[in-house]
Amino acid sequence: LRKRGGKVDIPEKPLPLDEFHQRCSEAWLTWSPAGFGWECIRHAEAPAAGSVPIINSPTVNRHMPLRHGEHCFFYNPDEEDGLERTVLEALSDKQHLVHMAEAAQAHVMHHHTLNALCNHVVDMAFDDKES
Repeated sequence: LRKRGGKVDIPEKPLPLDEFHQRCSEAWLTWSPAGFGWECIRHAEAPAAGSVPIINSPTVNRHMPLRHGEHCFFYNPDEEDGLERTVLEALSDKQHLVHMAEAAQAHVMHHHTLNALCNHVVDMAFDDKES
């Protein structure tokens, strides 16, 4: 990506949280591969900071997920150039990225804050509907 003129920010060591958020806020895109599970906090932190996450394609259903092309971009890690192709395609329309970042931030603030997730758990726990 650097060879194609892209600015790539890869820290050499884990960043303090405030610096991570600052770097996300300055980036069009934030690479956010799944960590120990699909509900990785990075998937929400990047949009909260104003960046559009690039996420490897999920294989499970998730709660109120970010949607490809609307809030984030998914890529297939099994494809040799999947990540690079997805990033280059995403960067080709910066105006769309601005709208996606705004939509992703609103989605995260509505569905993925601690308060929103706690309310969801309580609602599910006290739902009197049979499964």
